[in-house]
Amino acid sequence: MKFFNKKVTIGGIKFDSKKEGERWLVLLDMQKRGVISDLQRQVEWEIIPKLTYMKTVQLKTKTKQVERVDELPAHYTCDFVYRREGKIVVEEVKSKATAMVRDYPLRRKLIKLKLRTLSEQEGVEYVFNEIK
Repeated sequence: MKFFNKKVTIGGIKFDSKKEGERWLVLLDMQKRGVISDLQRQVEWEIIPKLTYMKTVQLKTKTKQVERVDELPAHYTCDFVYRREGKIVVEEVKSKATAMVRDYPLRRKLIKLKLRTLSEQEGVEYVFNEIK
């Protein structure tokens, strides 16, 4: 959610704010010059997996344990992802007002935790970069 921002369209792509659109142009230029690679936008990450429980169900001839979903997974969608100097950079463009929204600090902590876990598992460093 972006507050007090006007959505803009740049090169046929809609952005939530002028600042985010301008950052996209900077990143495109960096990719053309070979500074970064594999530029993507609006990449979704699962930050909390679904919660399940086992339930006993009575069938005609037997009793069976089935898994039921208690809570759906929670996702975080970042603005940009790209590779730079062997690292994977996850980038978020935020205004001061949006950065102070009540749930954003929690989501930021969860995505940082997810990226640390991925770094350990994959042997590639993930970096969270916040543009204010």
